[in-house]
Amino acid sequence: MSRERIIEWINRFQPSEVSFMLTLAVLVGLLTGGGEYLFHQGIHLMGLIFFEKGRDVLGFMGRYYVIVLPMIGGILVGIVAHHAYSHDHPHGVAGIMEAVALRGGRLPAKELICRVIGSVLTIGTGGSAGPEDPSVQIGAAVGTSIGQGLKLSDERIRGLVASGAAAGIGAAFNAPIAGVFFALEIILGEVTGAAVGIIIVASVVSALLTHVLVGPQPAFMVPPYSLVSYWELVFYLLFGALAGFVSVLYIRSIKWFGEFFANLNINTVFKPAVGGLIVGLTGLFTPEIFGVGYSSIEAILKGQHLIAWLLFILVAAKMFATSVTLGSGGQGGMFAPALFLGAMLGGGFGVTVHSLFPAVTANPQAYILVGMAAVLAGAVRAPITAVLLLFEMTQDYRIILPLMFSVVISTLLSEHWYRHSVYSQALEKFGINLERGHDLNVMQQVLVSDAMATDVKTVSKDLSLADLQRVFITYHHHGFPVVDEKGELWGIVSIQDLEKAMQEGNLENRKVADIATRSVIVTYPDEPVWTALRKMGTRDVGRLPVVDRHNPRRIVGIIARNDIIHSYQRAILQRQEMQRRSERCRLGHLTGTECIELKVQPGSKVAGKRVKDIKWPKDSLLISIRKSQKQKLPHGDDLLNPGDVVIALVDSRNTGKLKALFEPETNGKDPG
Repeated sequence: MSRERIIEWINRFQPSEVSFMLTLAVLVGLLTGGGEYLFHQGIHLMGLIFFEKGRDVLGFMGRYYVIVLPMIGGILVGIVAHHAYSHDHPHGVAGIMEAVALRGGRLPAKELICRVIGSVLTIGTGGSAGPEDPSVQIGAAVGTSIGQGLKLSDERIRGLVASGAAAGIGAAFNAPIAGVFFALEIILGEVTGAAVGIIIVASVVSALLTHVLVGPQPAFMVPPYSLVSYWELVFYLLFGALAGFVSVLYIRSIKWFGEFFANLNINTVFKPAVGGLIVGLTGLFTPEIFGVGYSSIEAILKGQHLIAWLLFILVAAKMFATSVTLGSGGQGGMFAPALFLGAMLGGGFGVTVHSLFPAVTANPQAYILVGMAAVLAGAVRAPITAVLLLFEMTQDYRIILPLMFSVVISTLLSEHWYRHSVYSQALEKFGINLERGHDLNVMQQVLVSDAMATDVKTVSKDLSLADLQRVFITYHHHGFPVVDEKGELWGIVSIQDLEKAMQEGNLENRKVADIATRSVIVTYPDEPVWTALRKMGTRDVGRLPVVDRHNPRRIVGIIARNDIIHSYQRAILQRQEMQRRSERCRLGHLTGTECIELKVQPGSKVAGKRVKDIKWPKDSLLISIRKSQKQKLPHGDDLLNPGDVVIALVDSRNTGKLKALFEPETNGKDPG
């Protein structure tokens, strides 16, 4: 059915908003679950082709044939990447986070699918990576395609992309609840009531389809275990610290190898092949590091190969192999390697402490399970997701206390030692710093003075409560600044204060001063809006008075949450437009144009004039204006002052005319 027919059907039957979005969520869940099943079948088929058939074709190499296979996969990934990938924005889960926060959830679906194909090639030929990033990309591609295809609003597209991400995790790990919290903790960065319902539906539907296709069994079969003694919590505390340390090493290792391969002076097409060769050499001695690694986790959970020094070696080998695979350009996820690291680390730690203190410690398998969640939580900074994922993957809830204990310690210490997660680290390379789904770099550039309202309605502290009631009815605000006889800030009164007073009765004999709060949280015009938003969150208020920094009792404006959100959205649009103009600037030499930076000189033709009043040379385009280190898009009413810097794109033949406008005036002819 074409998009036009679907839209026509929607217009004819006018389904409710809830039923419409839930229907789309079911569709996202089904398509993501089906795509995830095909993805895993592709990895299995690729493994059969390369490892089974490769053994026959490369039989003359003996056991050394495994060195070549990841390199072949790397060559294929390099070719796909050269023709299908963009390197102008983050990719994987980090790219989805960026799109949801800054681009209304609008993603290049074709590129996502090509990256999934690259993941099949990487993992299927032995590359050390996981299936969850591609699974999330499948779900995100489905969500963004449906949302953009039906021309939905940015908010709905973001919800569908988050739903697809949840469905991807739910299908990849047979863990729908963990999928929901993954979408909320990592993709959206906050719990939003409007999106939770469709996220739950998509994740559950995807997991149900996975149950039908591959069965309802848990990812790992877990032997019996329990907390032997409360003294054992001391060991879990120490292990949580160790897991946090390893997760930080994992994050920094991925960053280091990414930078190493980025600076490696060879064609980018061949970098994944170089990484594949290194992984192949590593796997020759530690074959457990090839691919996802779930079979190795399953083996140690069954009590096989529980040798402490060997398990610690596998931690180092897997971390190295994963960092090389992803850093060189191989495709895949970081979840499964983190689970592998945690399992091997927990196994080694568990064997050691159980041999030293057998009477007060559980079997090593308990530490294996806790380690999986603890290292994952430290690496992705999503403790709730990690705990729930382990519960659902094992379908066992008997070790909840030590599990949560170690996960919290690991998360807190890893955040203390290194502020970035594996995903925020990838975003930082592109100048993006997300917190709770918002880019702090953007919100630090928008000042309170840019977003506040200067028309402030105040009430006198001597106003009667009966009159205050009429003011609330007239203006429909939830609170007002209270001023004294001099018109200076005295306190603040909310509608809750008035309701409490009404319950007590006797409004006629009481004044605003009797119920107002004297302790007022304020913000200043020169503060970033992010600071104001944090202050609102501290006291759960929706509006803050804006006061003069030199006279904190003088009100200069008021700012509400909606003002901040709208200013943030405007700043995002401005940054996107500046990026588009910068792209045009970089491509200018291909079209015979030149990108130049000009400083407004005192006495020049543009100094003291508005942009719209200046006679600009033909075929010139202003890209941006920088005023006092603050970059902004040019507007016709902008006044150009000495010291301002203008970046412009101009036809090479008119460069001299444009430059002349910014130089001190002479008696020469007008260059325009």
